[in-house]
Amino acid sequence: MTKQIGAEQLGRMSGWEIDQARRAGQLDDYIAQLNTPTSHARPYTVPTDPETGKTVVQLTAAEVEALSPREKVVALRRGQLAAYMAGDDNPARPEPEAPAAGPQSAGGAEL
Repeated sequence: MTKQIGAEQLGRMSGWEIDQARRAGQLDDYIAQLNTPTSHARPYTVPTDPETGKTVVQLTAAEVEALSPREKVVALRRGQLAAYMAGDDNPARPEPEAPAAGPQSAGGAEL
């Protein structure tokens, strides 16, 4: 693994040195850091459903905009707007859980 160069070292380098470091792969981490998208969302906590103990699915900005005022109030009470109110327009969705497999016969059909 090559020694990576940070922003402070990069600021003291000439154009030729920067080009050589890039060719040697010493700027890979720095370039990857610059290319990551920034989020303007404030930190938020996703609430959990007290009945199931699972996290509440957060609505995207497009889904919130499609709601009527009454539906927005209901979504707010359910805790589905935490991400939206924090500025996260496209919150991550939880992975869908696989249904629990019931008892099966030798042929694979459920009993």
